[in-house]
Amino acid sequence: STNIFLLACVDAVTGRKKEAMVLRAKLKNISTRMFVPTSYFVFIEIYLGNKNEAFALLRKAVEEKDTYMIGLKTEPKFDPIRSDPRFANLLREVHLAQ
Repeated sequence: STNIFLLACVDAVTGRKKEAMVLRAKLKNISTRMFVPTSYFVFIEIYLGNKNEAFALLRKAVEEKDTYMIGLKTEPKFDPIRSDPRFANLLREVHLAQ
């Protein structure tokens, strides 16, 4: 599942959105049979530019205590949504705001 996640991110970042969405669907299917971190879907949505979906999944990842949430304040993968006011609100909610 990690390889599919990484390929989906690469496709999304390089503008191959259709391919990224196919891989996202494949990953979603895999998640019905085995554990796939919610953060994988968060990052795919971020790179696809789907901010609303990314924030919905981000909240779920925080609730699940997804390991990527440890780096919520510093992880570069969050940079595309860092300037969104919802991100600052989330940091405050999880007590990571300065």
